[in-house]
Amino acid sequence: MLLRGVRADRLKARLSVIRPDGTQDQFDVLIEPRGASSVSVREAVVGCRLPSWCPDRHINADGSFCLSWAEAEPLTIDSLENAQRWWAALFGFLKRQRIAERARRWPMGRSRAHGPDAAQAEAEAEAIAGSLGYRLLSDLRRGKLSAKFGIGTGVVKTPGWSFYLDGRRILNIRYDGIITGLSNRTCLCDLWKIATPSACRDHQGQVIALGMALVRQQEAEALFWSEAKRRLVCCRSMDSCPLNPAVQEKTCGGLA
Repeated sequence: MLLRGVRADRLKARLSVIRPDGTQDQFDVLIEPRGASSVSVREAVVGCRLPSWCPDRHINADGSFCLSWAEAEPLTIDSLENAQRWWAALFGFLKRQRIAERARRWPMGRSRAHGPDAAQAEAEAEAIAGSLGYRLLSDLRRGKLSAKFGIGTGVVKTPGWSFYLDGRRILNIRYDGIITGLSNRTCLCDLWKIATPSACRDHQGQVIALGMALVRQQEAEALFWSEAKRRLVCCRSMDSCPLNPAVQEKTCGGLA
């Protein structure tokens, strides 16, 4: 690391990131205090090496880097150990940026939902799924589990939630807690195949709460992308980004 300029309210540095082939990649960054024990970091010249704003590459609207979800995973700098964690997160972030640039996808798999409301709902969903079993939590984190409000295919739907695994509906639960399983499924928990219905009786409230959290997450993230489309011109560096015109063509009216 080479310091380029130090002031009381900011630090400029040139960071060298080692590529997989052993060569070095350099980034000029600007670090500024944000609150009593945290800082923000961005390119010294926003948009020089990285997009000026790209949600799929975890670059915020002001050009700052999203190193973690502050509400649940704060990266404070209030001790030597936490400062080391912050620097490690920054170098890891820059390494993943170069991978994303070549692969045109984020290298860490499915990342945290975009927008604070969606991320909060996602964290709630993960906590509930974790209480129902590791397998369910794993499916959720891998983006395999989803939910929709309203049971049925007609215009008038039964109030409740339908759960899907890899796009296949696996279970319905009504507002009153009545579960309608498909393929004899009686619960979302990991032990549903061997548990008796009474053993899963206490899970009904958790399954309903999970459905509510997932639907709230999906609605909040859809709103995030809708607002982003009005404010942001896509950098077209990510193949799966909802702002990418190619992605919009595939999802709009099934034209592609």
